[in-house]
Amino acid sequence: MGSLPGDVYLNFFLSGLGEIPGTFLVLLTLDRFGRKRPLAVVELLAGLCLLGCLPVIYRSDLRAVRTALALIGRVLISASFGMVYMFTAELYPTVCRNVAIGSASTLGRIGAVLAPQLSLLDKYWAGVSTLVFGVMAILAALLVLLLPDTLDTALPESIKESEHFGKKKQVEHELQDFKSNTDSCDYDTDKDKPEMEKFISTA
Repeated sequence: MGSLPGDVYLNFFLSGLGEIPGTFLVLLTLDRFGRKRPLAVVELLAGLCLLGCLPVIYRSDLRAVRTALALIGRVLISASFGMVYMFTAELYPTVCRNVAIGSASTLGRIGAVLAPQLSLLDKYWAGVSTLVFGVMAILAALLVLLLPDTLDTALPESIKESEHFGKKKQVEHELQDFKSNTDSCDYDTDKDKPEMEKFISTA
């Protein structure tokens, strides 16, 4: 925020104020749209906001645009911070959830220590740190899409359960669609029901 145009104290005040709508965004989306999609969307939009600052870095007539994009990105990143804590806790199995959350938090703090050092590269080009943070946010959004959603899902209790976490639910949906498609055909679903249940239990 110190590198943004305008009054530095006002920018920091608005940055802190962005925590409030970011928190409300978490409360309004996680229980309605799941964990994965809202987190991916806010990370993607935050990255695009940061990349949108690059074309206007040297435009003195668009300083307000750069500040607005940075503050919007700040709100979205604040929302993603709240989402990722809940999502990460639900992804890990019970037997190692505390250790996993602690390890992830430790790595996050290391990243927080190293992140300000990127501003030292801005002396070579003013948009280096903005570019790095924007690309990393978009990359994080894409990687989130590879994870299973945890909304209304029984959380894994063991390492073995976590290896199949998300797959069983997908198989159940596929079998449900298959059964609905065979209602109009000469197919005895009751006869093959034990086999289907066995397939679900092994998925």
